[in-house]
Amino acid sequence: MRIYYFLITFIFISCYFSREKEDPLFLYMLYSSKVEKGEYKEARKLIERLLKIKKDREYFRDYIFLLYNIKDFNKLKKVFFEFEKNFELDSTLTYPFLSACIFTRDFKNFEKYQKKFREKFKKDKDLLYLISVLYQALGDFDRAISLLDELIKNDSLNSKKYLLDKARVLSMKKDYMSALSIINKLEEDEIFPELLIEKAICLEGLNDYKEALKIYRKLLLSKKIASQNLLRKVLNLSIFLGNYELADTLLKGKIDSFFYDVDFIHQYGFIKYMKNEFKEAMKYFSIALSLNPKDDLAHYYLSRIFYREKLMDRAFYHIKKAIEINPKNYEYYIYYSFLLISERKLKEAEELLKEIPDKNNAPYFYLTGFLEKQKRNYKRALFFYEKSLKLDSLDARKWFEAGALYEEINDIKKAEKAFRKSVKLDSTLSESYNYWGYMLAERGLKLDTAKILIEKALEFEPDNGYYLDSMGWVYYMMGKYDSAFVYLKRAVESVPDDPVIVEHLGDVYLKLNQIDKALNYWQEALKLEPLNKNLKKKIEKYKNSGI
Repeated sequence: MRIYYFLITFIFISCYFSREKEDPLFLYMLYSSKVEKGEYKEARKLIERLLKIKKDREYFRDYIFLLYNIKDFNKLKKVFFEFEKNFELDSTLTYPFLSACIFTRDFKNFEKYQKKFREKFKKDKDLLYLISVLYQALGDFDRAISLLDELIKNDSLNSKKYLLDKARVLSMKKDYMSALSIINKLEEDEIFPELLIEKAICLEGLNDYKEALKIYRKLLLSKKIASQNLLRKVLNLSIFLGNYELADTLLKGKIDSFFYDVDFIHQYGFIKYMKNEFKEAMKYFSIALSLNPKDDLAHYYLSRIFYREKLMDRAFYHIKKAIEINPKNYEYYIYYSFLLISERKLKEAEELLKEIPDKNNAPYFYLTGFLEKQKRNYKRALFFYEKSLKLDSLDARKWFEAGALYEEINDIKKAEKAFRKSVKLDSTLSESYNYWGYMLAERGLKLDTAKILIEKALEFEPDNGYYLDSMGWVYYMMGKYDSAFVYLKRAVESVPDDPVIVEHLGDVYLKLNQIDKALNYWQEALKLEPLNKNLKKKIEKYKNSGI
């Protein structure tokens, strides 16, 4: 009897293991379990074994989707072709197969089979939509739009969805005006977050950054779209627009929760740097370095902070570390050269500029021009400034510096053109208004225009001694000596150690027939600039004039 039960048990176990190897239902259950657990390697072996046992339609479909998930696109296509030989086309396989064609750059089969799918499943709207998405991925925006137009025409219930998609594709095509036109019409019926995001993207594309920022910020505050990417977008636009207060406010309460996100730490450090809060900026870039000692960007900004704090040894140390970590970043060489120039190490700066990996860029040409300017090679400096401005024509300060160089070589027309360009790009650039106005006043040109320009500069900095001197000199050249005296007196009180300003006050005292005071101020100016031969001659002339 015992032998009987033993035989039954043995037969049962043998059948069980035999079933495990051969029973499709058991293998399929095991396959499904492996897929759920993410054990794709084992799952693949099981589905391949199933297909050897039985070429079942569902097994093929599952195998194709598994291959799509593990990104074996070449094998996926082979399996699909085998599926096609044995069965009719299945619309659910459209996306994985056509996607595989795109990933393997098999555009011939993509075109062939998208037509096949469309002919067979003419009424399948989801299929059309999927193909339009794939055309977007291919960058064939016109064909994607054509399919969306077909869907808009034939599926009125989902027309809003297709219209939003069409606006998105037009935006990808950089046809922002057409996209915005669709969005504005959709807004008449309903406003929802996805629509607002597309509107903001279009406004960015049209360079209306302020309006785009308003929309992104509204979405962020509404918390309808809680996304770190949206926060980054708002931060990036705030920084781009120079709204560092807003950027600071956005990150202030959240920076602790992003403590290990180096990008946010960099941004917060940069914001503090731009607000001249150098200790705070130093703190966050130091945190970045503690997280990653090879963080070249943190070294770079620490160098800039130490330069602003006039700690030159530490500034040089950090920029050298940045270059050591990332020797291909030309900006680091540019900044290192700038530090050398600021320390009057012109030969070292010149040698370093030769080592810059990429020389065909605006910063390289600018700094080379800046170096030539320090050497008083003004024409050569302008040659490099002009090359820099061809590559980057939107830098207001660079145009201002170019204008000053043109003035140095007495090319007043080009100087005016450069100053005009600088204030057009940045209407708050007071140095440009002042320099332009003083240049005209010094030459006795367009004195009314010069007065307007310097008034504009004084709107921004009413107590700036140099701007007050410029206004005083305009009045002097106009022959309005009482008004000139008022401004020049204030200028000397503000900047008592500038020889030109002190000399100007002496000149106006002369016009007011106060020769003793004129001589006193000229002598003070000479103490500040002992090698000024013209000033010496003027003092001798009026000392001996007997006036």
